[in-house]
Amino acid sequence: MKNNLFFADIKRNCEVKIVTEKDCRYLKVKFLKDKKGFTFIEIILVMAILIIFASTTVLYMGHLRDINVKKAANQVDTALDKLQVRAMSKAKTPYMYIYRLDDGCYMKVLNEEITLFDTSKFDKNGTKIGAAAIKIYQNDETTAGEVTGQKFITIVYNKSSDFSDKTNVSTIIFKGNSKHEIRLIKDTGKHILE
Repeated sequence: MKNNLFFADIKRNCEVKIVTEKDCRYLKVKFLKDKKGFTFIEIILVMAILIIFASTTVLYMGHLRDINVKKAANQVDTALDKLQVRAMSKAKTPYMYIYRLDDGCYMKVLNEEITLFDTSKFDKNGTKIGAAAIKIYQNDETTAGEVTGQKFITIVYNKSSDFSDKTNVSTIIFKGNSKHEIRLIKDTGKHILE
């Protein structure tokens, strides 16, 4: 239907401009030749652009995961600074716990010592650390060192700002696409983010 309208428009234009019938046939043939579709080169160019776009997206997603791991390590590092100040200034000893639930890792500061995993204390009211895909390890990257299930990390400062013997970790390892560590130096109470 659309082609018929176009051809009628061509005939009308031919009649108005007093063009020969041969010219009208030439315009019809030219119109049909122009309606071939996409050329092979155009398709290749579009595919190349899509491949470049897809690869850039994949690289960007990896970078986002790396940023998420670093953010989680920075979050715990900052919490350690606050815990140290709080331990020196408060009468009660604050305990920082890092634990994993179904939807990711959490940290929580309590004024009581917990030796066994307690679901009433270790809940989602703690501060979430990064995304669920981040794994946190205690001292080494083995399955035995991973913070999962009933396993949790305890960090305690003494009033003298060094780590207490109740601290059950010397290195906290954050792993996702990248790896970041916080080394705890027991004698000085310092923690180094690497």
